[in-house]
Amino acid sequence: MWLKKHRRRHRCSSEKSSWWDFVYRWPREIQSWIDDFIAGNYRFSPLIRFRFADETPDMFEYRDRLMLTLLYQQIKSAFSHLISKRCLHLQGPNGVKTALTWLHNVMNAKTYHYVIRADIKGYYASIDHRILLQQTQQAFQDPRVQQYLEAITTAPIDDGGRLLTSTTGIPRRSPISPFLAALYLSPLDHAFANHPSVFYLRFCDDFVILAQTKSQFVAARKKLFRILRQLKLKLSDPKTRMGKLCDGFHFLGVQLQFQVQPAVSQNLLAKTPVSATIHSRSCRRALERVCAMKQSAVFYPAQIKRYLLSWITWWSCTIVPITVNHLLQTWRDFTSIFEPTLARVALRVISQQFPLKQKLPINS
Repeated sequence: MWLKKHRRRHRCSSEKSSWWDFVYRWPREIQSWIDDFIAGNYRFSPLIRFRFADETPDMFEYRDRLMLTLLYQQIKSAFSHLISKRCLHLQGPNGVKTALTWLHNVMNAKTYHYVIRADIKGYYASIDHRILLQQTQQAFQDPRVQQYLEAITTAPIDDGGRLLTSTTGIPRRSPISPFLAALYLSPLDHAFANHPSVFYLRFCDDFVILAQTKSQFVAARKKLFRILRQLKLKLSDPKTRMGKLCDGFHFLGVQLQFQVQPAVSQNLLAKTPVSATIHSRSCRRALERVCAMKQSAVFYPAQIKRYLLSWITWWSCTIVPITVNHLLQTWRDFTSIFEPTLARVALRVISQQFPLKQKLPINS
């Protein structure tokens, strides 16, 4: 099952050769790998730096990824004791829906008036190894787990034959990295999760703090900056917003906004519902991906149909108050690059998948 899950289209020849080397060695050496792993004698190889046109990821070899998956499964039972319930990214896609639903309901209660919506600048690359290792040693008593987590955190990087070392940063594409990212910000969770006067929610390095009064808002902001200094982290200015909640904010690709005009009296805010719409950045990324599909040398229309179906499915399952008709209208607003025939075919595909009360506007 693990082999089937991780077999995918390889983007470079070096990764492809690494995959087939792993498949060739798998039947003969898998048992010895597991025995060494259980005994605490397994040794991880250096990270391999791949250079693509759009990114430069650092990844472990396939053998190491398998052992990291086993390690993740072994320590997964401890997550409920180590990670706050307000940190939701370890739940995967369900965590997105839970976070947005929770936040939408809290905003509809109209008890909070100030918001801190923040994002950590270069989070994975900024994680300090010394602080993270102190946290892992406090979290786990098993010396084998401590040894493996230290080896993962401090693994050197093979950059074309040069071994690079650093005191900060963990790989983004490691099976264990989401847990380490959740653990590193646990001081922030402990400071705000059980705070009686604020609401706190985190999804990896994206988090929201809602305060009832301005004094609570100022106190929360001071505490936030103090904790970030201790963890040697900085906020991303373009993705951070601090101010009044009535102005709205975006979180996890969704714009949350009170349905009220600026000129309306503040006293009427309590009677206005909260709207949840797809943020413009999410639409722009979808459009860029579709443009890339059309410009590809191996483009075929079925690609866009599949992408449209997955796009509609994701957002209809993520945002509670949104409807499929609204998603289709949002899609149509920025799909002028489609040929009319292709647009009609794609919308018919959606109409067959989702039962709607109203007829879909499939005419171009």
